[in-house]
Amino acid sequence: MQAPQDQVALLQFRVDALERTVSGFNQQLNSYVRERENDLKLKILQDTANHIEDEVNGLKKDIRSQGDEVKMLKDELQKRDASQRESQDKLQIRVLVWAVGIFMSIVLLLLAAYFSHILH
Repeated sequence: MQAPQDQVALLQFRVDALERTVSGFNQQLNSYVRERENDLKLKILQDTANHIEDEVNGLKKDIRSQGDEVKMLKDELQKRDASQRESQDKLQIRVLVWAVGIFMSIVLLLLAAYFSHILH
């Protein structure tokens, strides 16, 4: 009867060893699952960070292009202002030339009338 008791003890030992192995596997599996979840969360965070970085870079590019456009419009406005000032200066010179011309004509007419009156 010793043999069946030895077999029971051996079976009990093997069952205990299997329980310890299964418990170890469960712990490893739980650890693996947590690591896998952490890896997935990390991947999601990295993807989100990359997406945000792409958006920021796109916005920076848009801001640079708008800055260039503003600079171009500013230059164009300055050229237009300079052109307008030049036109105004030319107009003022023409008006001044006409005014001086009319004044000189009046003076010459008065001189002519004076001399014609004296000579008469």
